[in-house]
Amino acid sequence: MKLFEYSNFELKVDPEALLLKPFSLLADKYKKDREMLRNVFAFIYFYADTRSDYQIYRNEEERIEKIKQGLGLAEDWQPDNDILAAIEFYNSFKSEAALLLEDTKNAIAKLREAMNEINFKEVDDKGKPIYPLNQLTQTIKVIPSLVSDLKETEAAVNSEIRSAAKARGSQDKTLFDDGIEL
Repeated sequence: MKLFEYSNFELKVDPEALLLKPFSLLADKYKKDREMLRNVFAFIYFYADTRSDYQIYRNEEERIEKIKQGLGLAEDWQPDNDILAAIEFYNSFKSEAALLLEDTKNAIAKLREAMNEINFKEVDDKGKPIYPLNQLTQTIKVIPSLVSDLKETEAAVNSEIRSAAKARGSQDKTLFDDGIEL
């Protein structure tokens, strides 16, 4: 879904977004505080969009905290039910490719966690290592191709998002280019 785009240090919101109930509710809620509305839309983008740099944080709580810090939101700020509903709505439009990319990133994160937990000194009841060194070296050999494949997949998903937007004939506009009254 190309309702939000971040480029040149600016969040661009497609005017169509404000026609959709979860986003129009937020626009109404924060119509007197444009800065907060910008932050809420930015939070949704950074939290949910496949293209967001914050997607490196696979743990959702950590991602929320990093985004809050990046946006300068108060430490005690938390996304409310309206924001969570908008995120869920936004996520519901992800393509199969984007969903597969997320699944792949989650699998890689689990692999990384598992590798960090390996105790190479651990032995079975016969004194043989539970985690032989050759298993680790085989896993390490796979990592460069995994990283390369992940980068290719990210590029393909981003290309798919861009081409879908062009097919709709969308133009890049910033949040209030059309003078929308919020």
